[in-house]
Amino acid sequence: GAEPTMLEYAQYIQGCQTKMLSRHMECESAPVCSDGIPPRQKETALALTRLHQGIAFVGITDSWDLSMCLFHAKFGGSCKAEDFTNVHPGTNSTARSAYDTSDLHGFVDEADNLIFAAAERLFREDLERFGVTDERCEATCWPKTGSAA
Repeated sequence: GAEPTMLEYAQYIQGCQTKMLSRHMECESAPVCSDGIPPRQKETALALTRLHQGIAFVGITDSWDLSMCLFHAKFGGSCKAEDFTNVHPGTNSTARSAYDTSDLHGFVDEADNLIFAAAERLFREDLERFGVTDERCEATCWPKTGSAA
């Protein structure tokens, strides 16, 4: 068949993170993200509960360096240079420019947006709780790695 449009694909794959948190993460034995079935409201609620009660650490890839510093501030261990190495570089990055989402025609993945917003809140709360800032990371973590993020 023909390749799906960006909108068709987004609608088909919507709620992937929500479904992984609320159903299971065995993507190879059961197609959690590629089943074409959006998560139900009950699944979104369960995913939010599991995010808040069952996930020990939330990092944000667009804030990778801070995420690595936060991880060490929260769980200990020394920073290592490889903690700050992008081992999966890609051509798209919100750090460089905004994604072109015009092909989505306004479509929003409501369930995953809720999960991501909650994850960002948890991340920001932990940054504050553990006193992690760019300045603190620069002073305490990055000198040990020989890195200047």
